Amino acid sequence: MGDTATFQRLQQELADAKEEEERGGYSASAEIDSSSRSEKLYEHLQRPEGRRPAKRTLQSHDENKERDRYFEDDDNVDLATLVKREKHGVDNYHKNYTENVTGNKYFKLEGKEPDFDDEYVNVNIFESKEKKMNKDKLQQRHKQTASRETNKKDREESTCFFCFENKRIPSHQLLSLGDYTYLMLPSSPLAPGHCMISPIDHCTKGLPALESNVWNEIEKFMKCITRMNYSQNGSGTIFMETNINMKKGRHTVLECFRVDAKSCAVAQGYFKKALEDEGPQWAQHRKVLHTDGARGVRSFPQNFAYFYVQFGMTQGMAHIIENEKKFPGDFGHEILAAVMDLDKDFIGKNKRMTVEQGKEEAKEFLKAWLPFDWTTELDGGDIGEI
Repeated sequence: MGDTATFQRLQQELADAKEEEERGGYSASAEIDSSSRSEKLYEHLQRPEGRRPAKRTLQSHDENKERDRYFEDDDNVDLATLVKREKHGVDNYHKNYTENVTGNKYFKLEGKEPDFDDEYVNVNIFESKEKKMNKDKLQQRHKQTASRETNKKDREESTCFFCFENKRIPSHQLLSLGDYTYLMLPSSPLAPGHCMISPIDHCTKGLPALESNVWNEIEKFMKCITRMNYSQNGSGTIFMETNINMKKGRHTVLECFRVDAKSCAVAQGYFKKALEDEGPQWAQHRKVLHTDGARGVRSFPQNFAYFYVQFGMTQGMAHIIENEKKFPGDFGHEILAAVMDLDKDFIGKNKRMTVEQGKEEAKEFLKAWLPFDWTTELDGGDIGEI
């Protein structure tokens, strides 16, 4: 047995000290300070607001220890909404996982092996942070996000060269105007017959992100341009899109080139070899993706950078771009210059056309284009004489 008398004496002294402190005549912080401890630290710990709040855990089981929920908002979402989310992919689980991992201290160990097992990574790590917010905070976050997106879009459209309502667009280079798209000459054409198809509204995620009504008009332009070029001594048509810099708001543009029949016959081999040889420099995915026309590239997932080239209306090929910094912006033009036996030194250094030069080029193009222009069926669709 221990020293019972000493234990009882200490218990009595502790009770007397607490009673004295309640009356204001004794301060426990003074005792702590006399033991070389920080009085401020003691006072800080005595304040409820100074303590670190306890981590809120998800109550996933009922009183009988049976699981009744998996996520925070299970009680606020009905079965139909959950099915819709699963079918249409409303929740981006890869994005949620990335955000939760990068913001978790257990994953920031500076090269050391983590000291937790697989049981730590549960289903909640794939859940969006918004689901854990209350209604007011979530509403405020959505309002701030919408405001930022609106301001960003306004800035992009005000400086975009291809937005139709922008005053910067060169009206003397416009050729045809549809309901959702338009056809125009580039400011620095690579060769005769070089033109561009672009959506009227600001679109920054390439062909896969376009609405069906916009895409239908682009297809009409592609078919009519192919027929027009074929009427020029049987020339072929090559379409090209470089979808990069989406975060910077780069407008979606599909370039069209008239290529003589001989060059068009070997163009597919040139582009395939170039993509296979140079693709590994800016992408780990080395495979060249072959498509049956432009509808193939429409099946690509959005928010992916890629290079796409199509030969006529039937065959095309694409390559994913993972490292945009290493991808040369004039990649397609350089390959096409080799196909058409053009001066490669001219690529990227050709000066913009003056207004008078642009008007002359537009008049020459319209002479061949007007018989094939589908927009003449629309009210005010054709630009006409400039």
